[in-house]
Amino acid sequence: MQQSHFYYDMFKIISLLFQQDLISKQEKDELKFMVLESQSELMFQLQAIYRSSVKGKQLYMVHEIKKYIESHRQGSPRNSSPRSSRYLEASRMWSIYEENEEEERDNEIKLIGIRR
Repeated sequence: MQQSHFYYDMFKIISLLFQQDLISKQEKDELKFMVLESQSELMFQLQAIYRSSVKGKQLYMVHEIKKYIESHRQGSPRNSSPRSSRYLEASRMWSIYEENEEEERDNEIKLIGIRR
């Protein structure tokens, strides 16, 4: 049952990102396909976050999607891999950001309309 909630929440997050013009139609379609296939490294990571008991996990999921899209926009398809240096650098920066900017995360949650 939790798996079906994951898919529903993923489609909801993707739709919100598209409505706010944070991702293009093509990126939205690509992400939806990735969710349905559930075989990408990004989806495994998002499922792990979803199953965790972390507070505000939807925000973490949104952030991972944004990192993936940004990495995809900056380079060739091979650079969009979660193992790419840009992706890893963004992950390290998120860790630093996460420690210092909890209030900003709360504002972003309100902005995208996702409740904890």
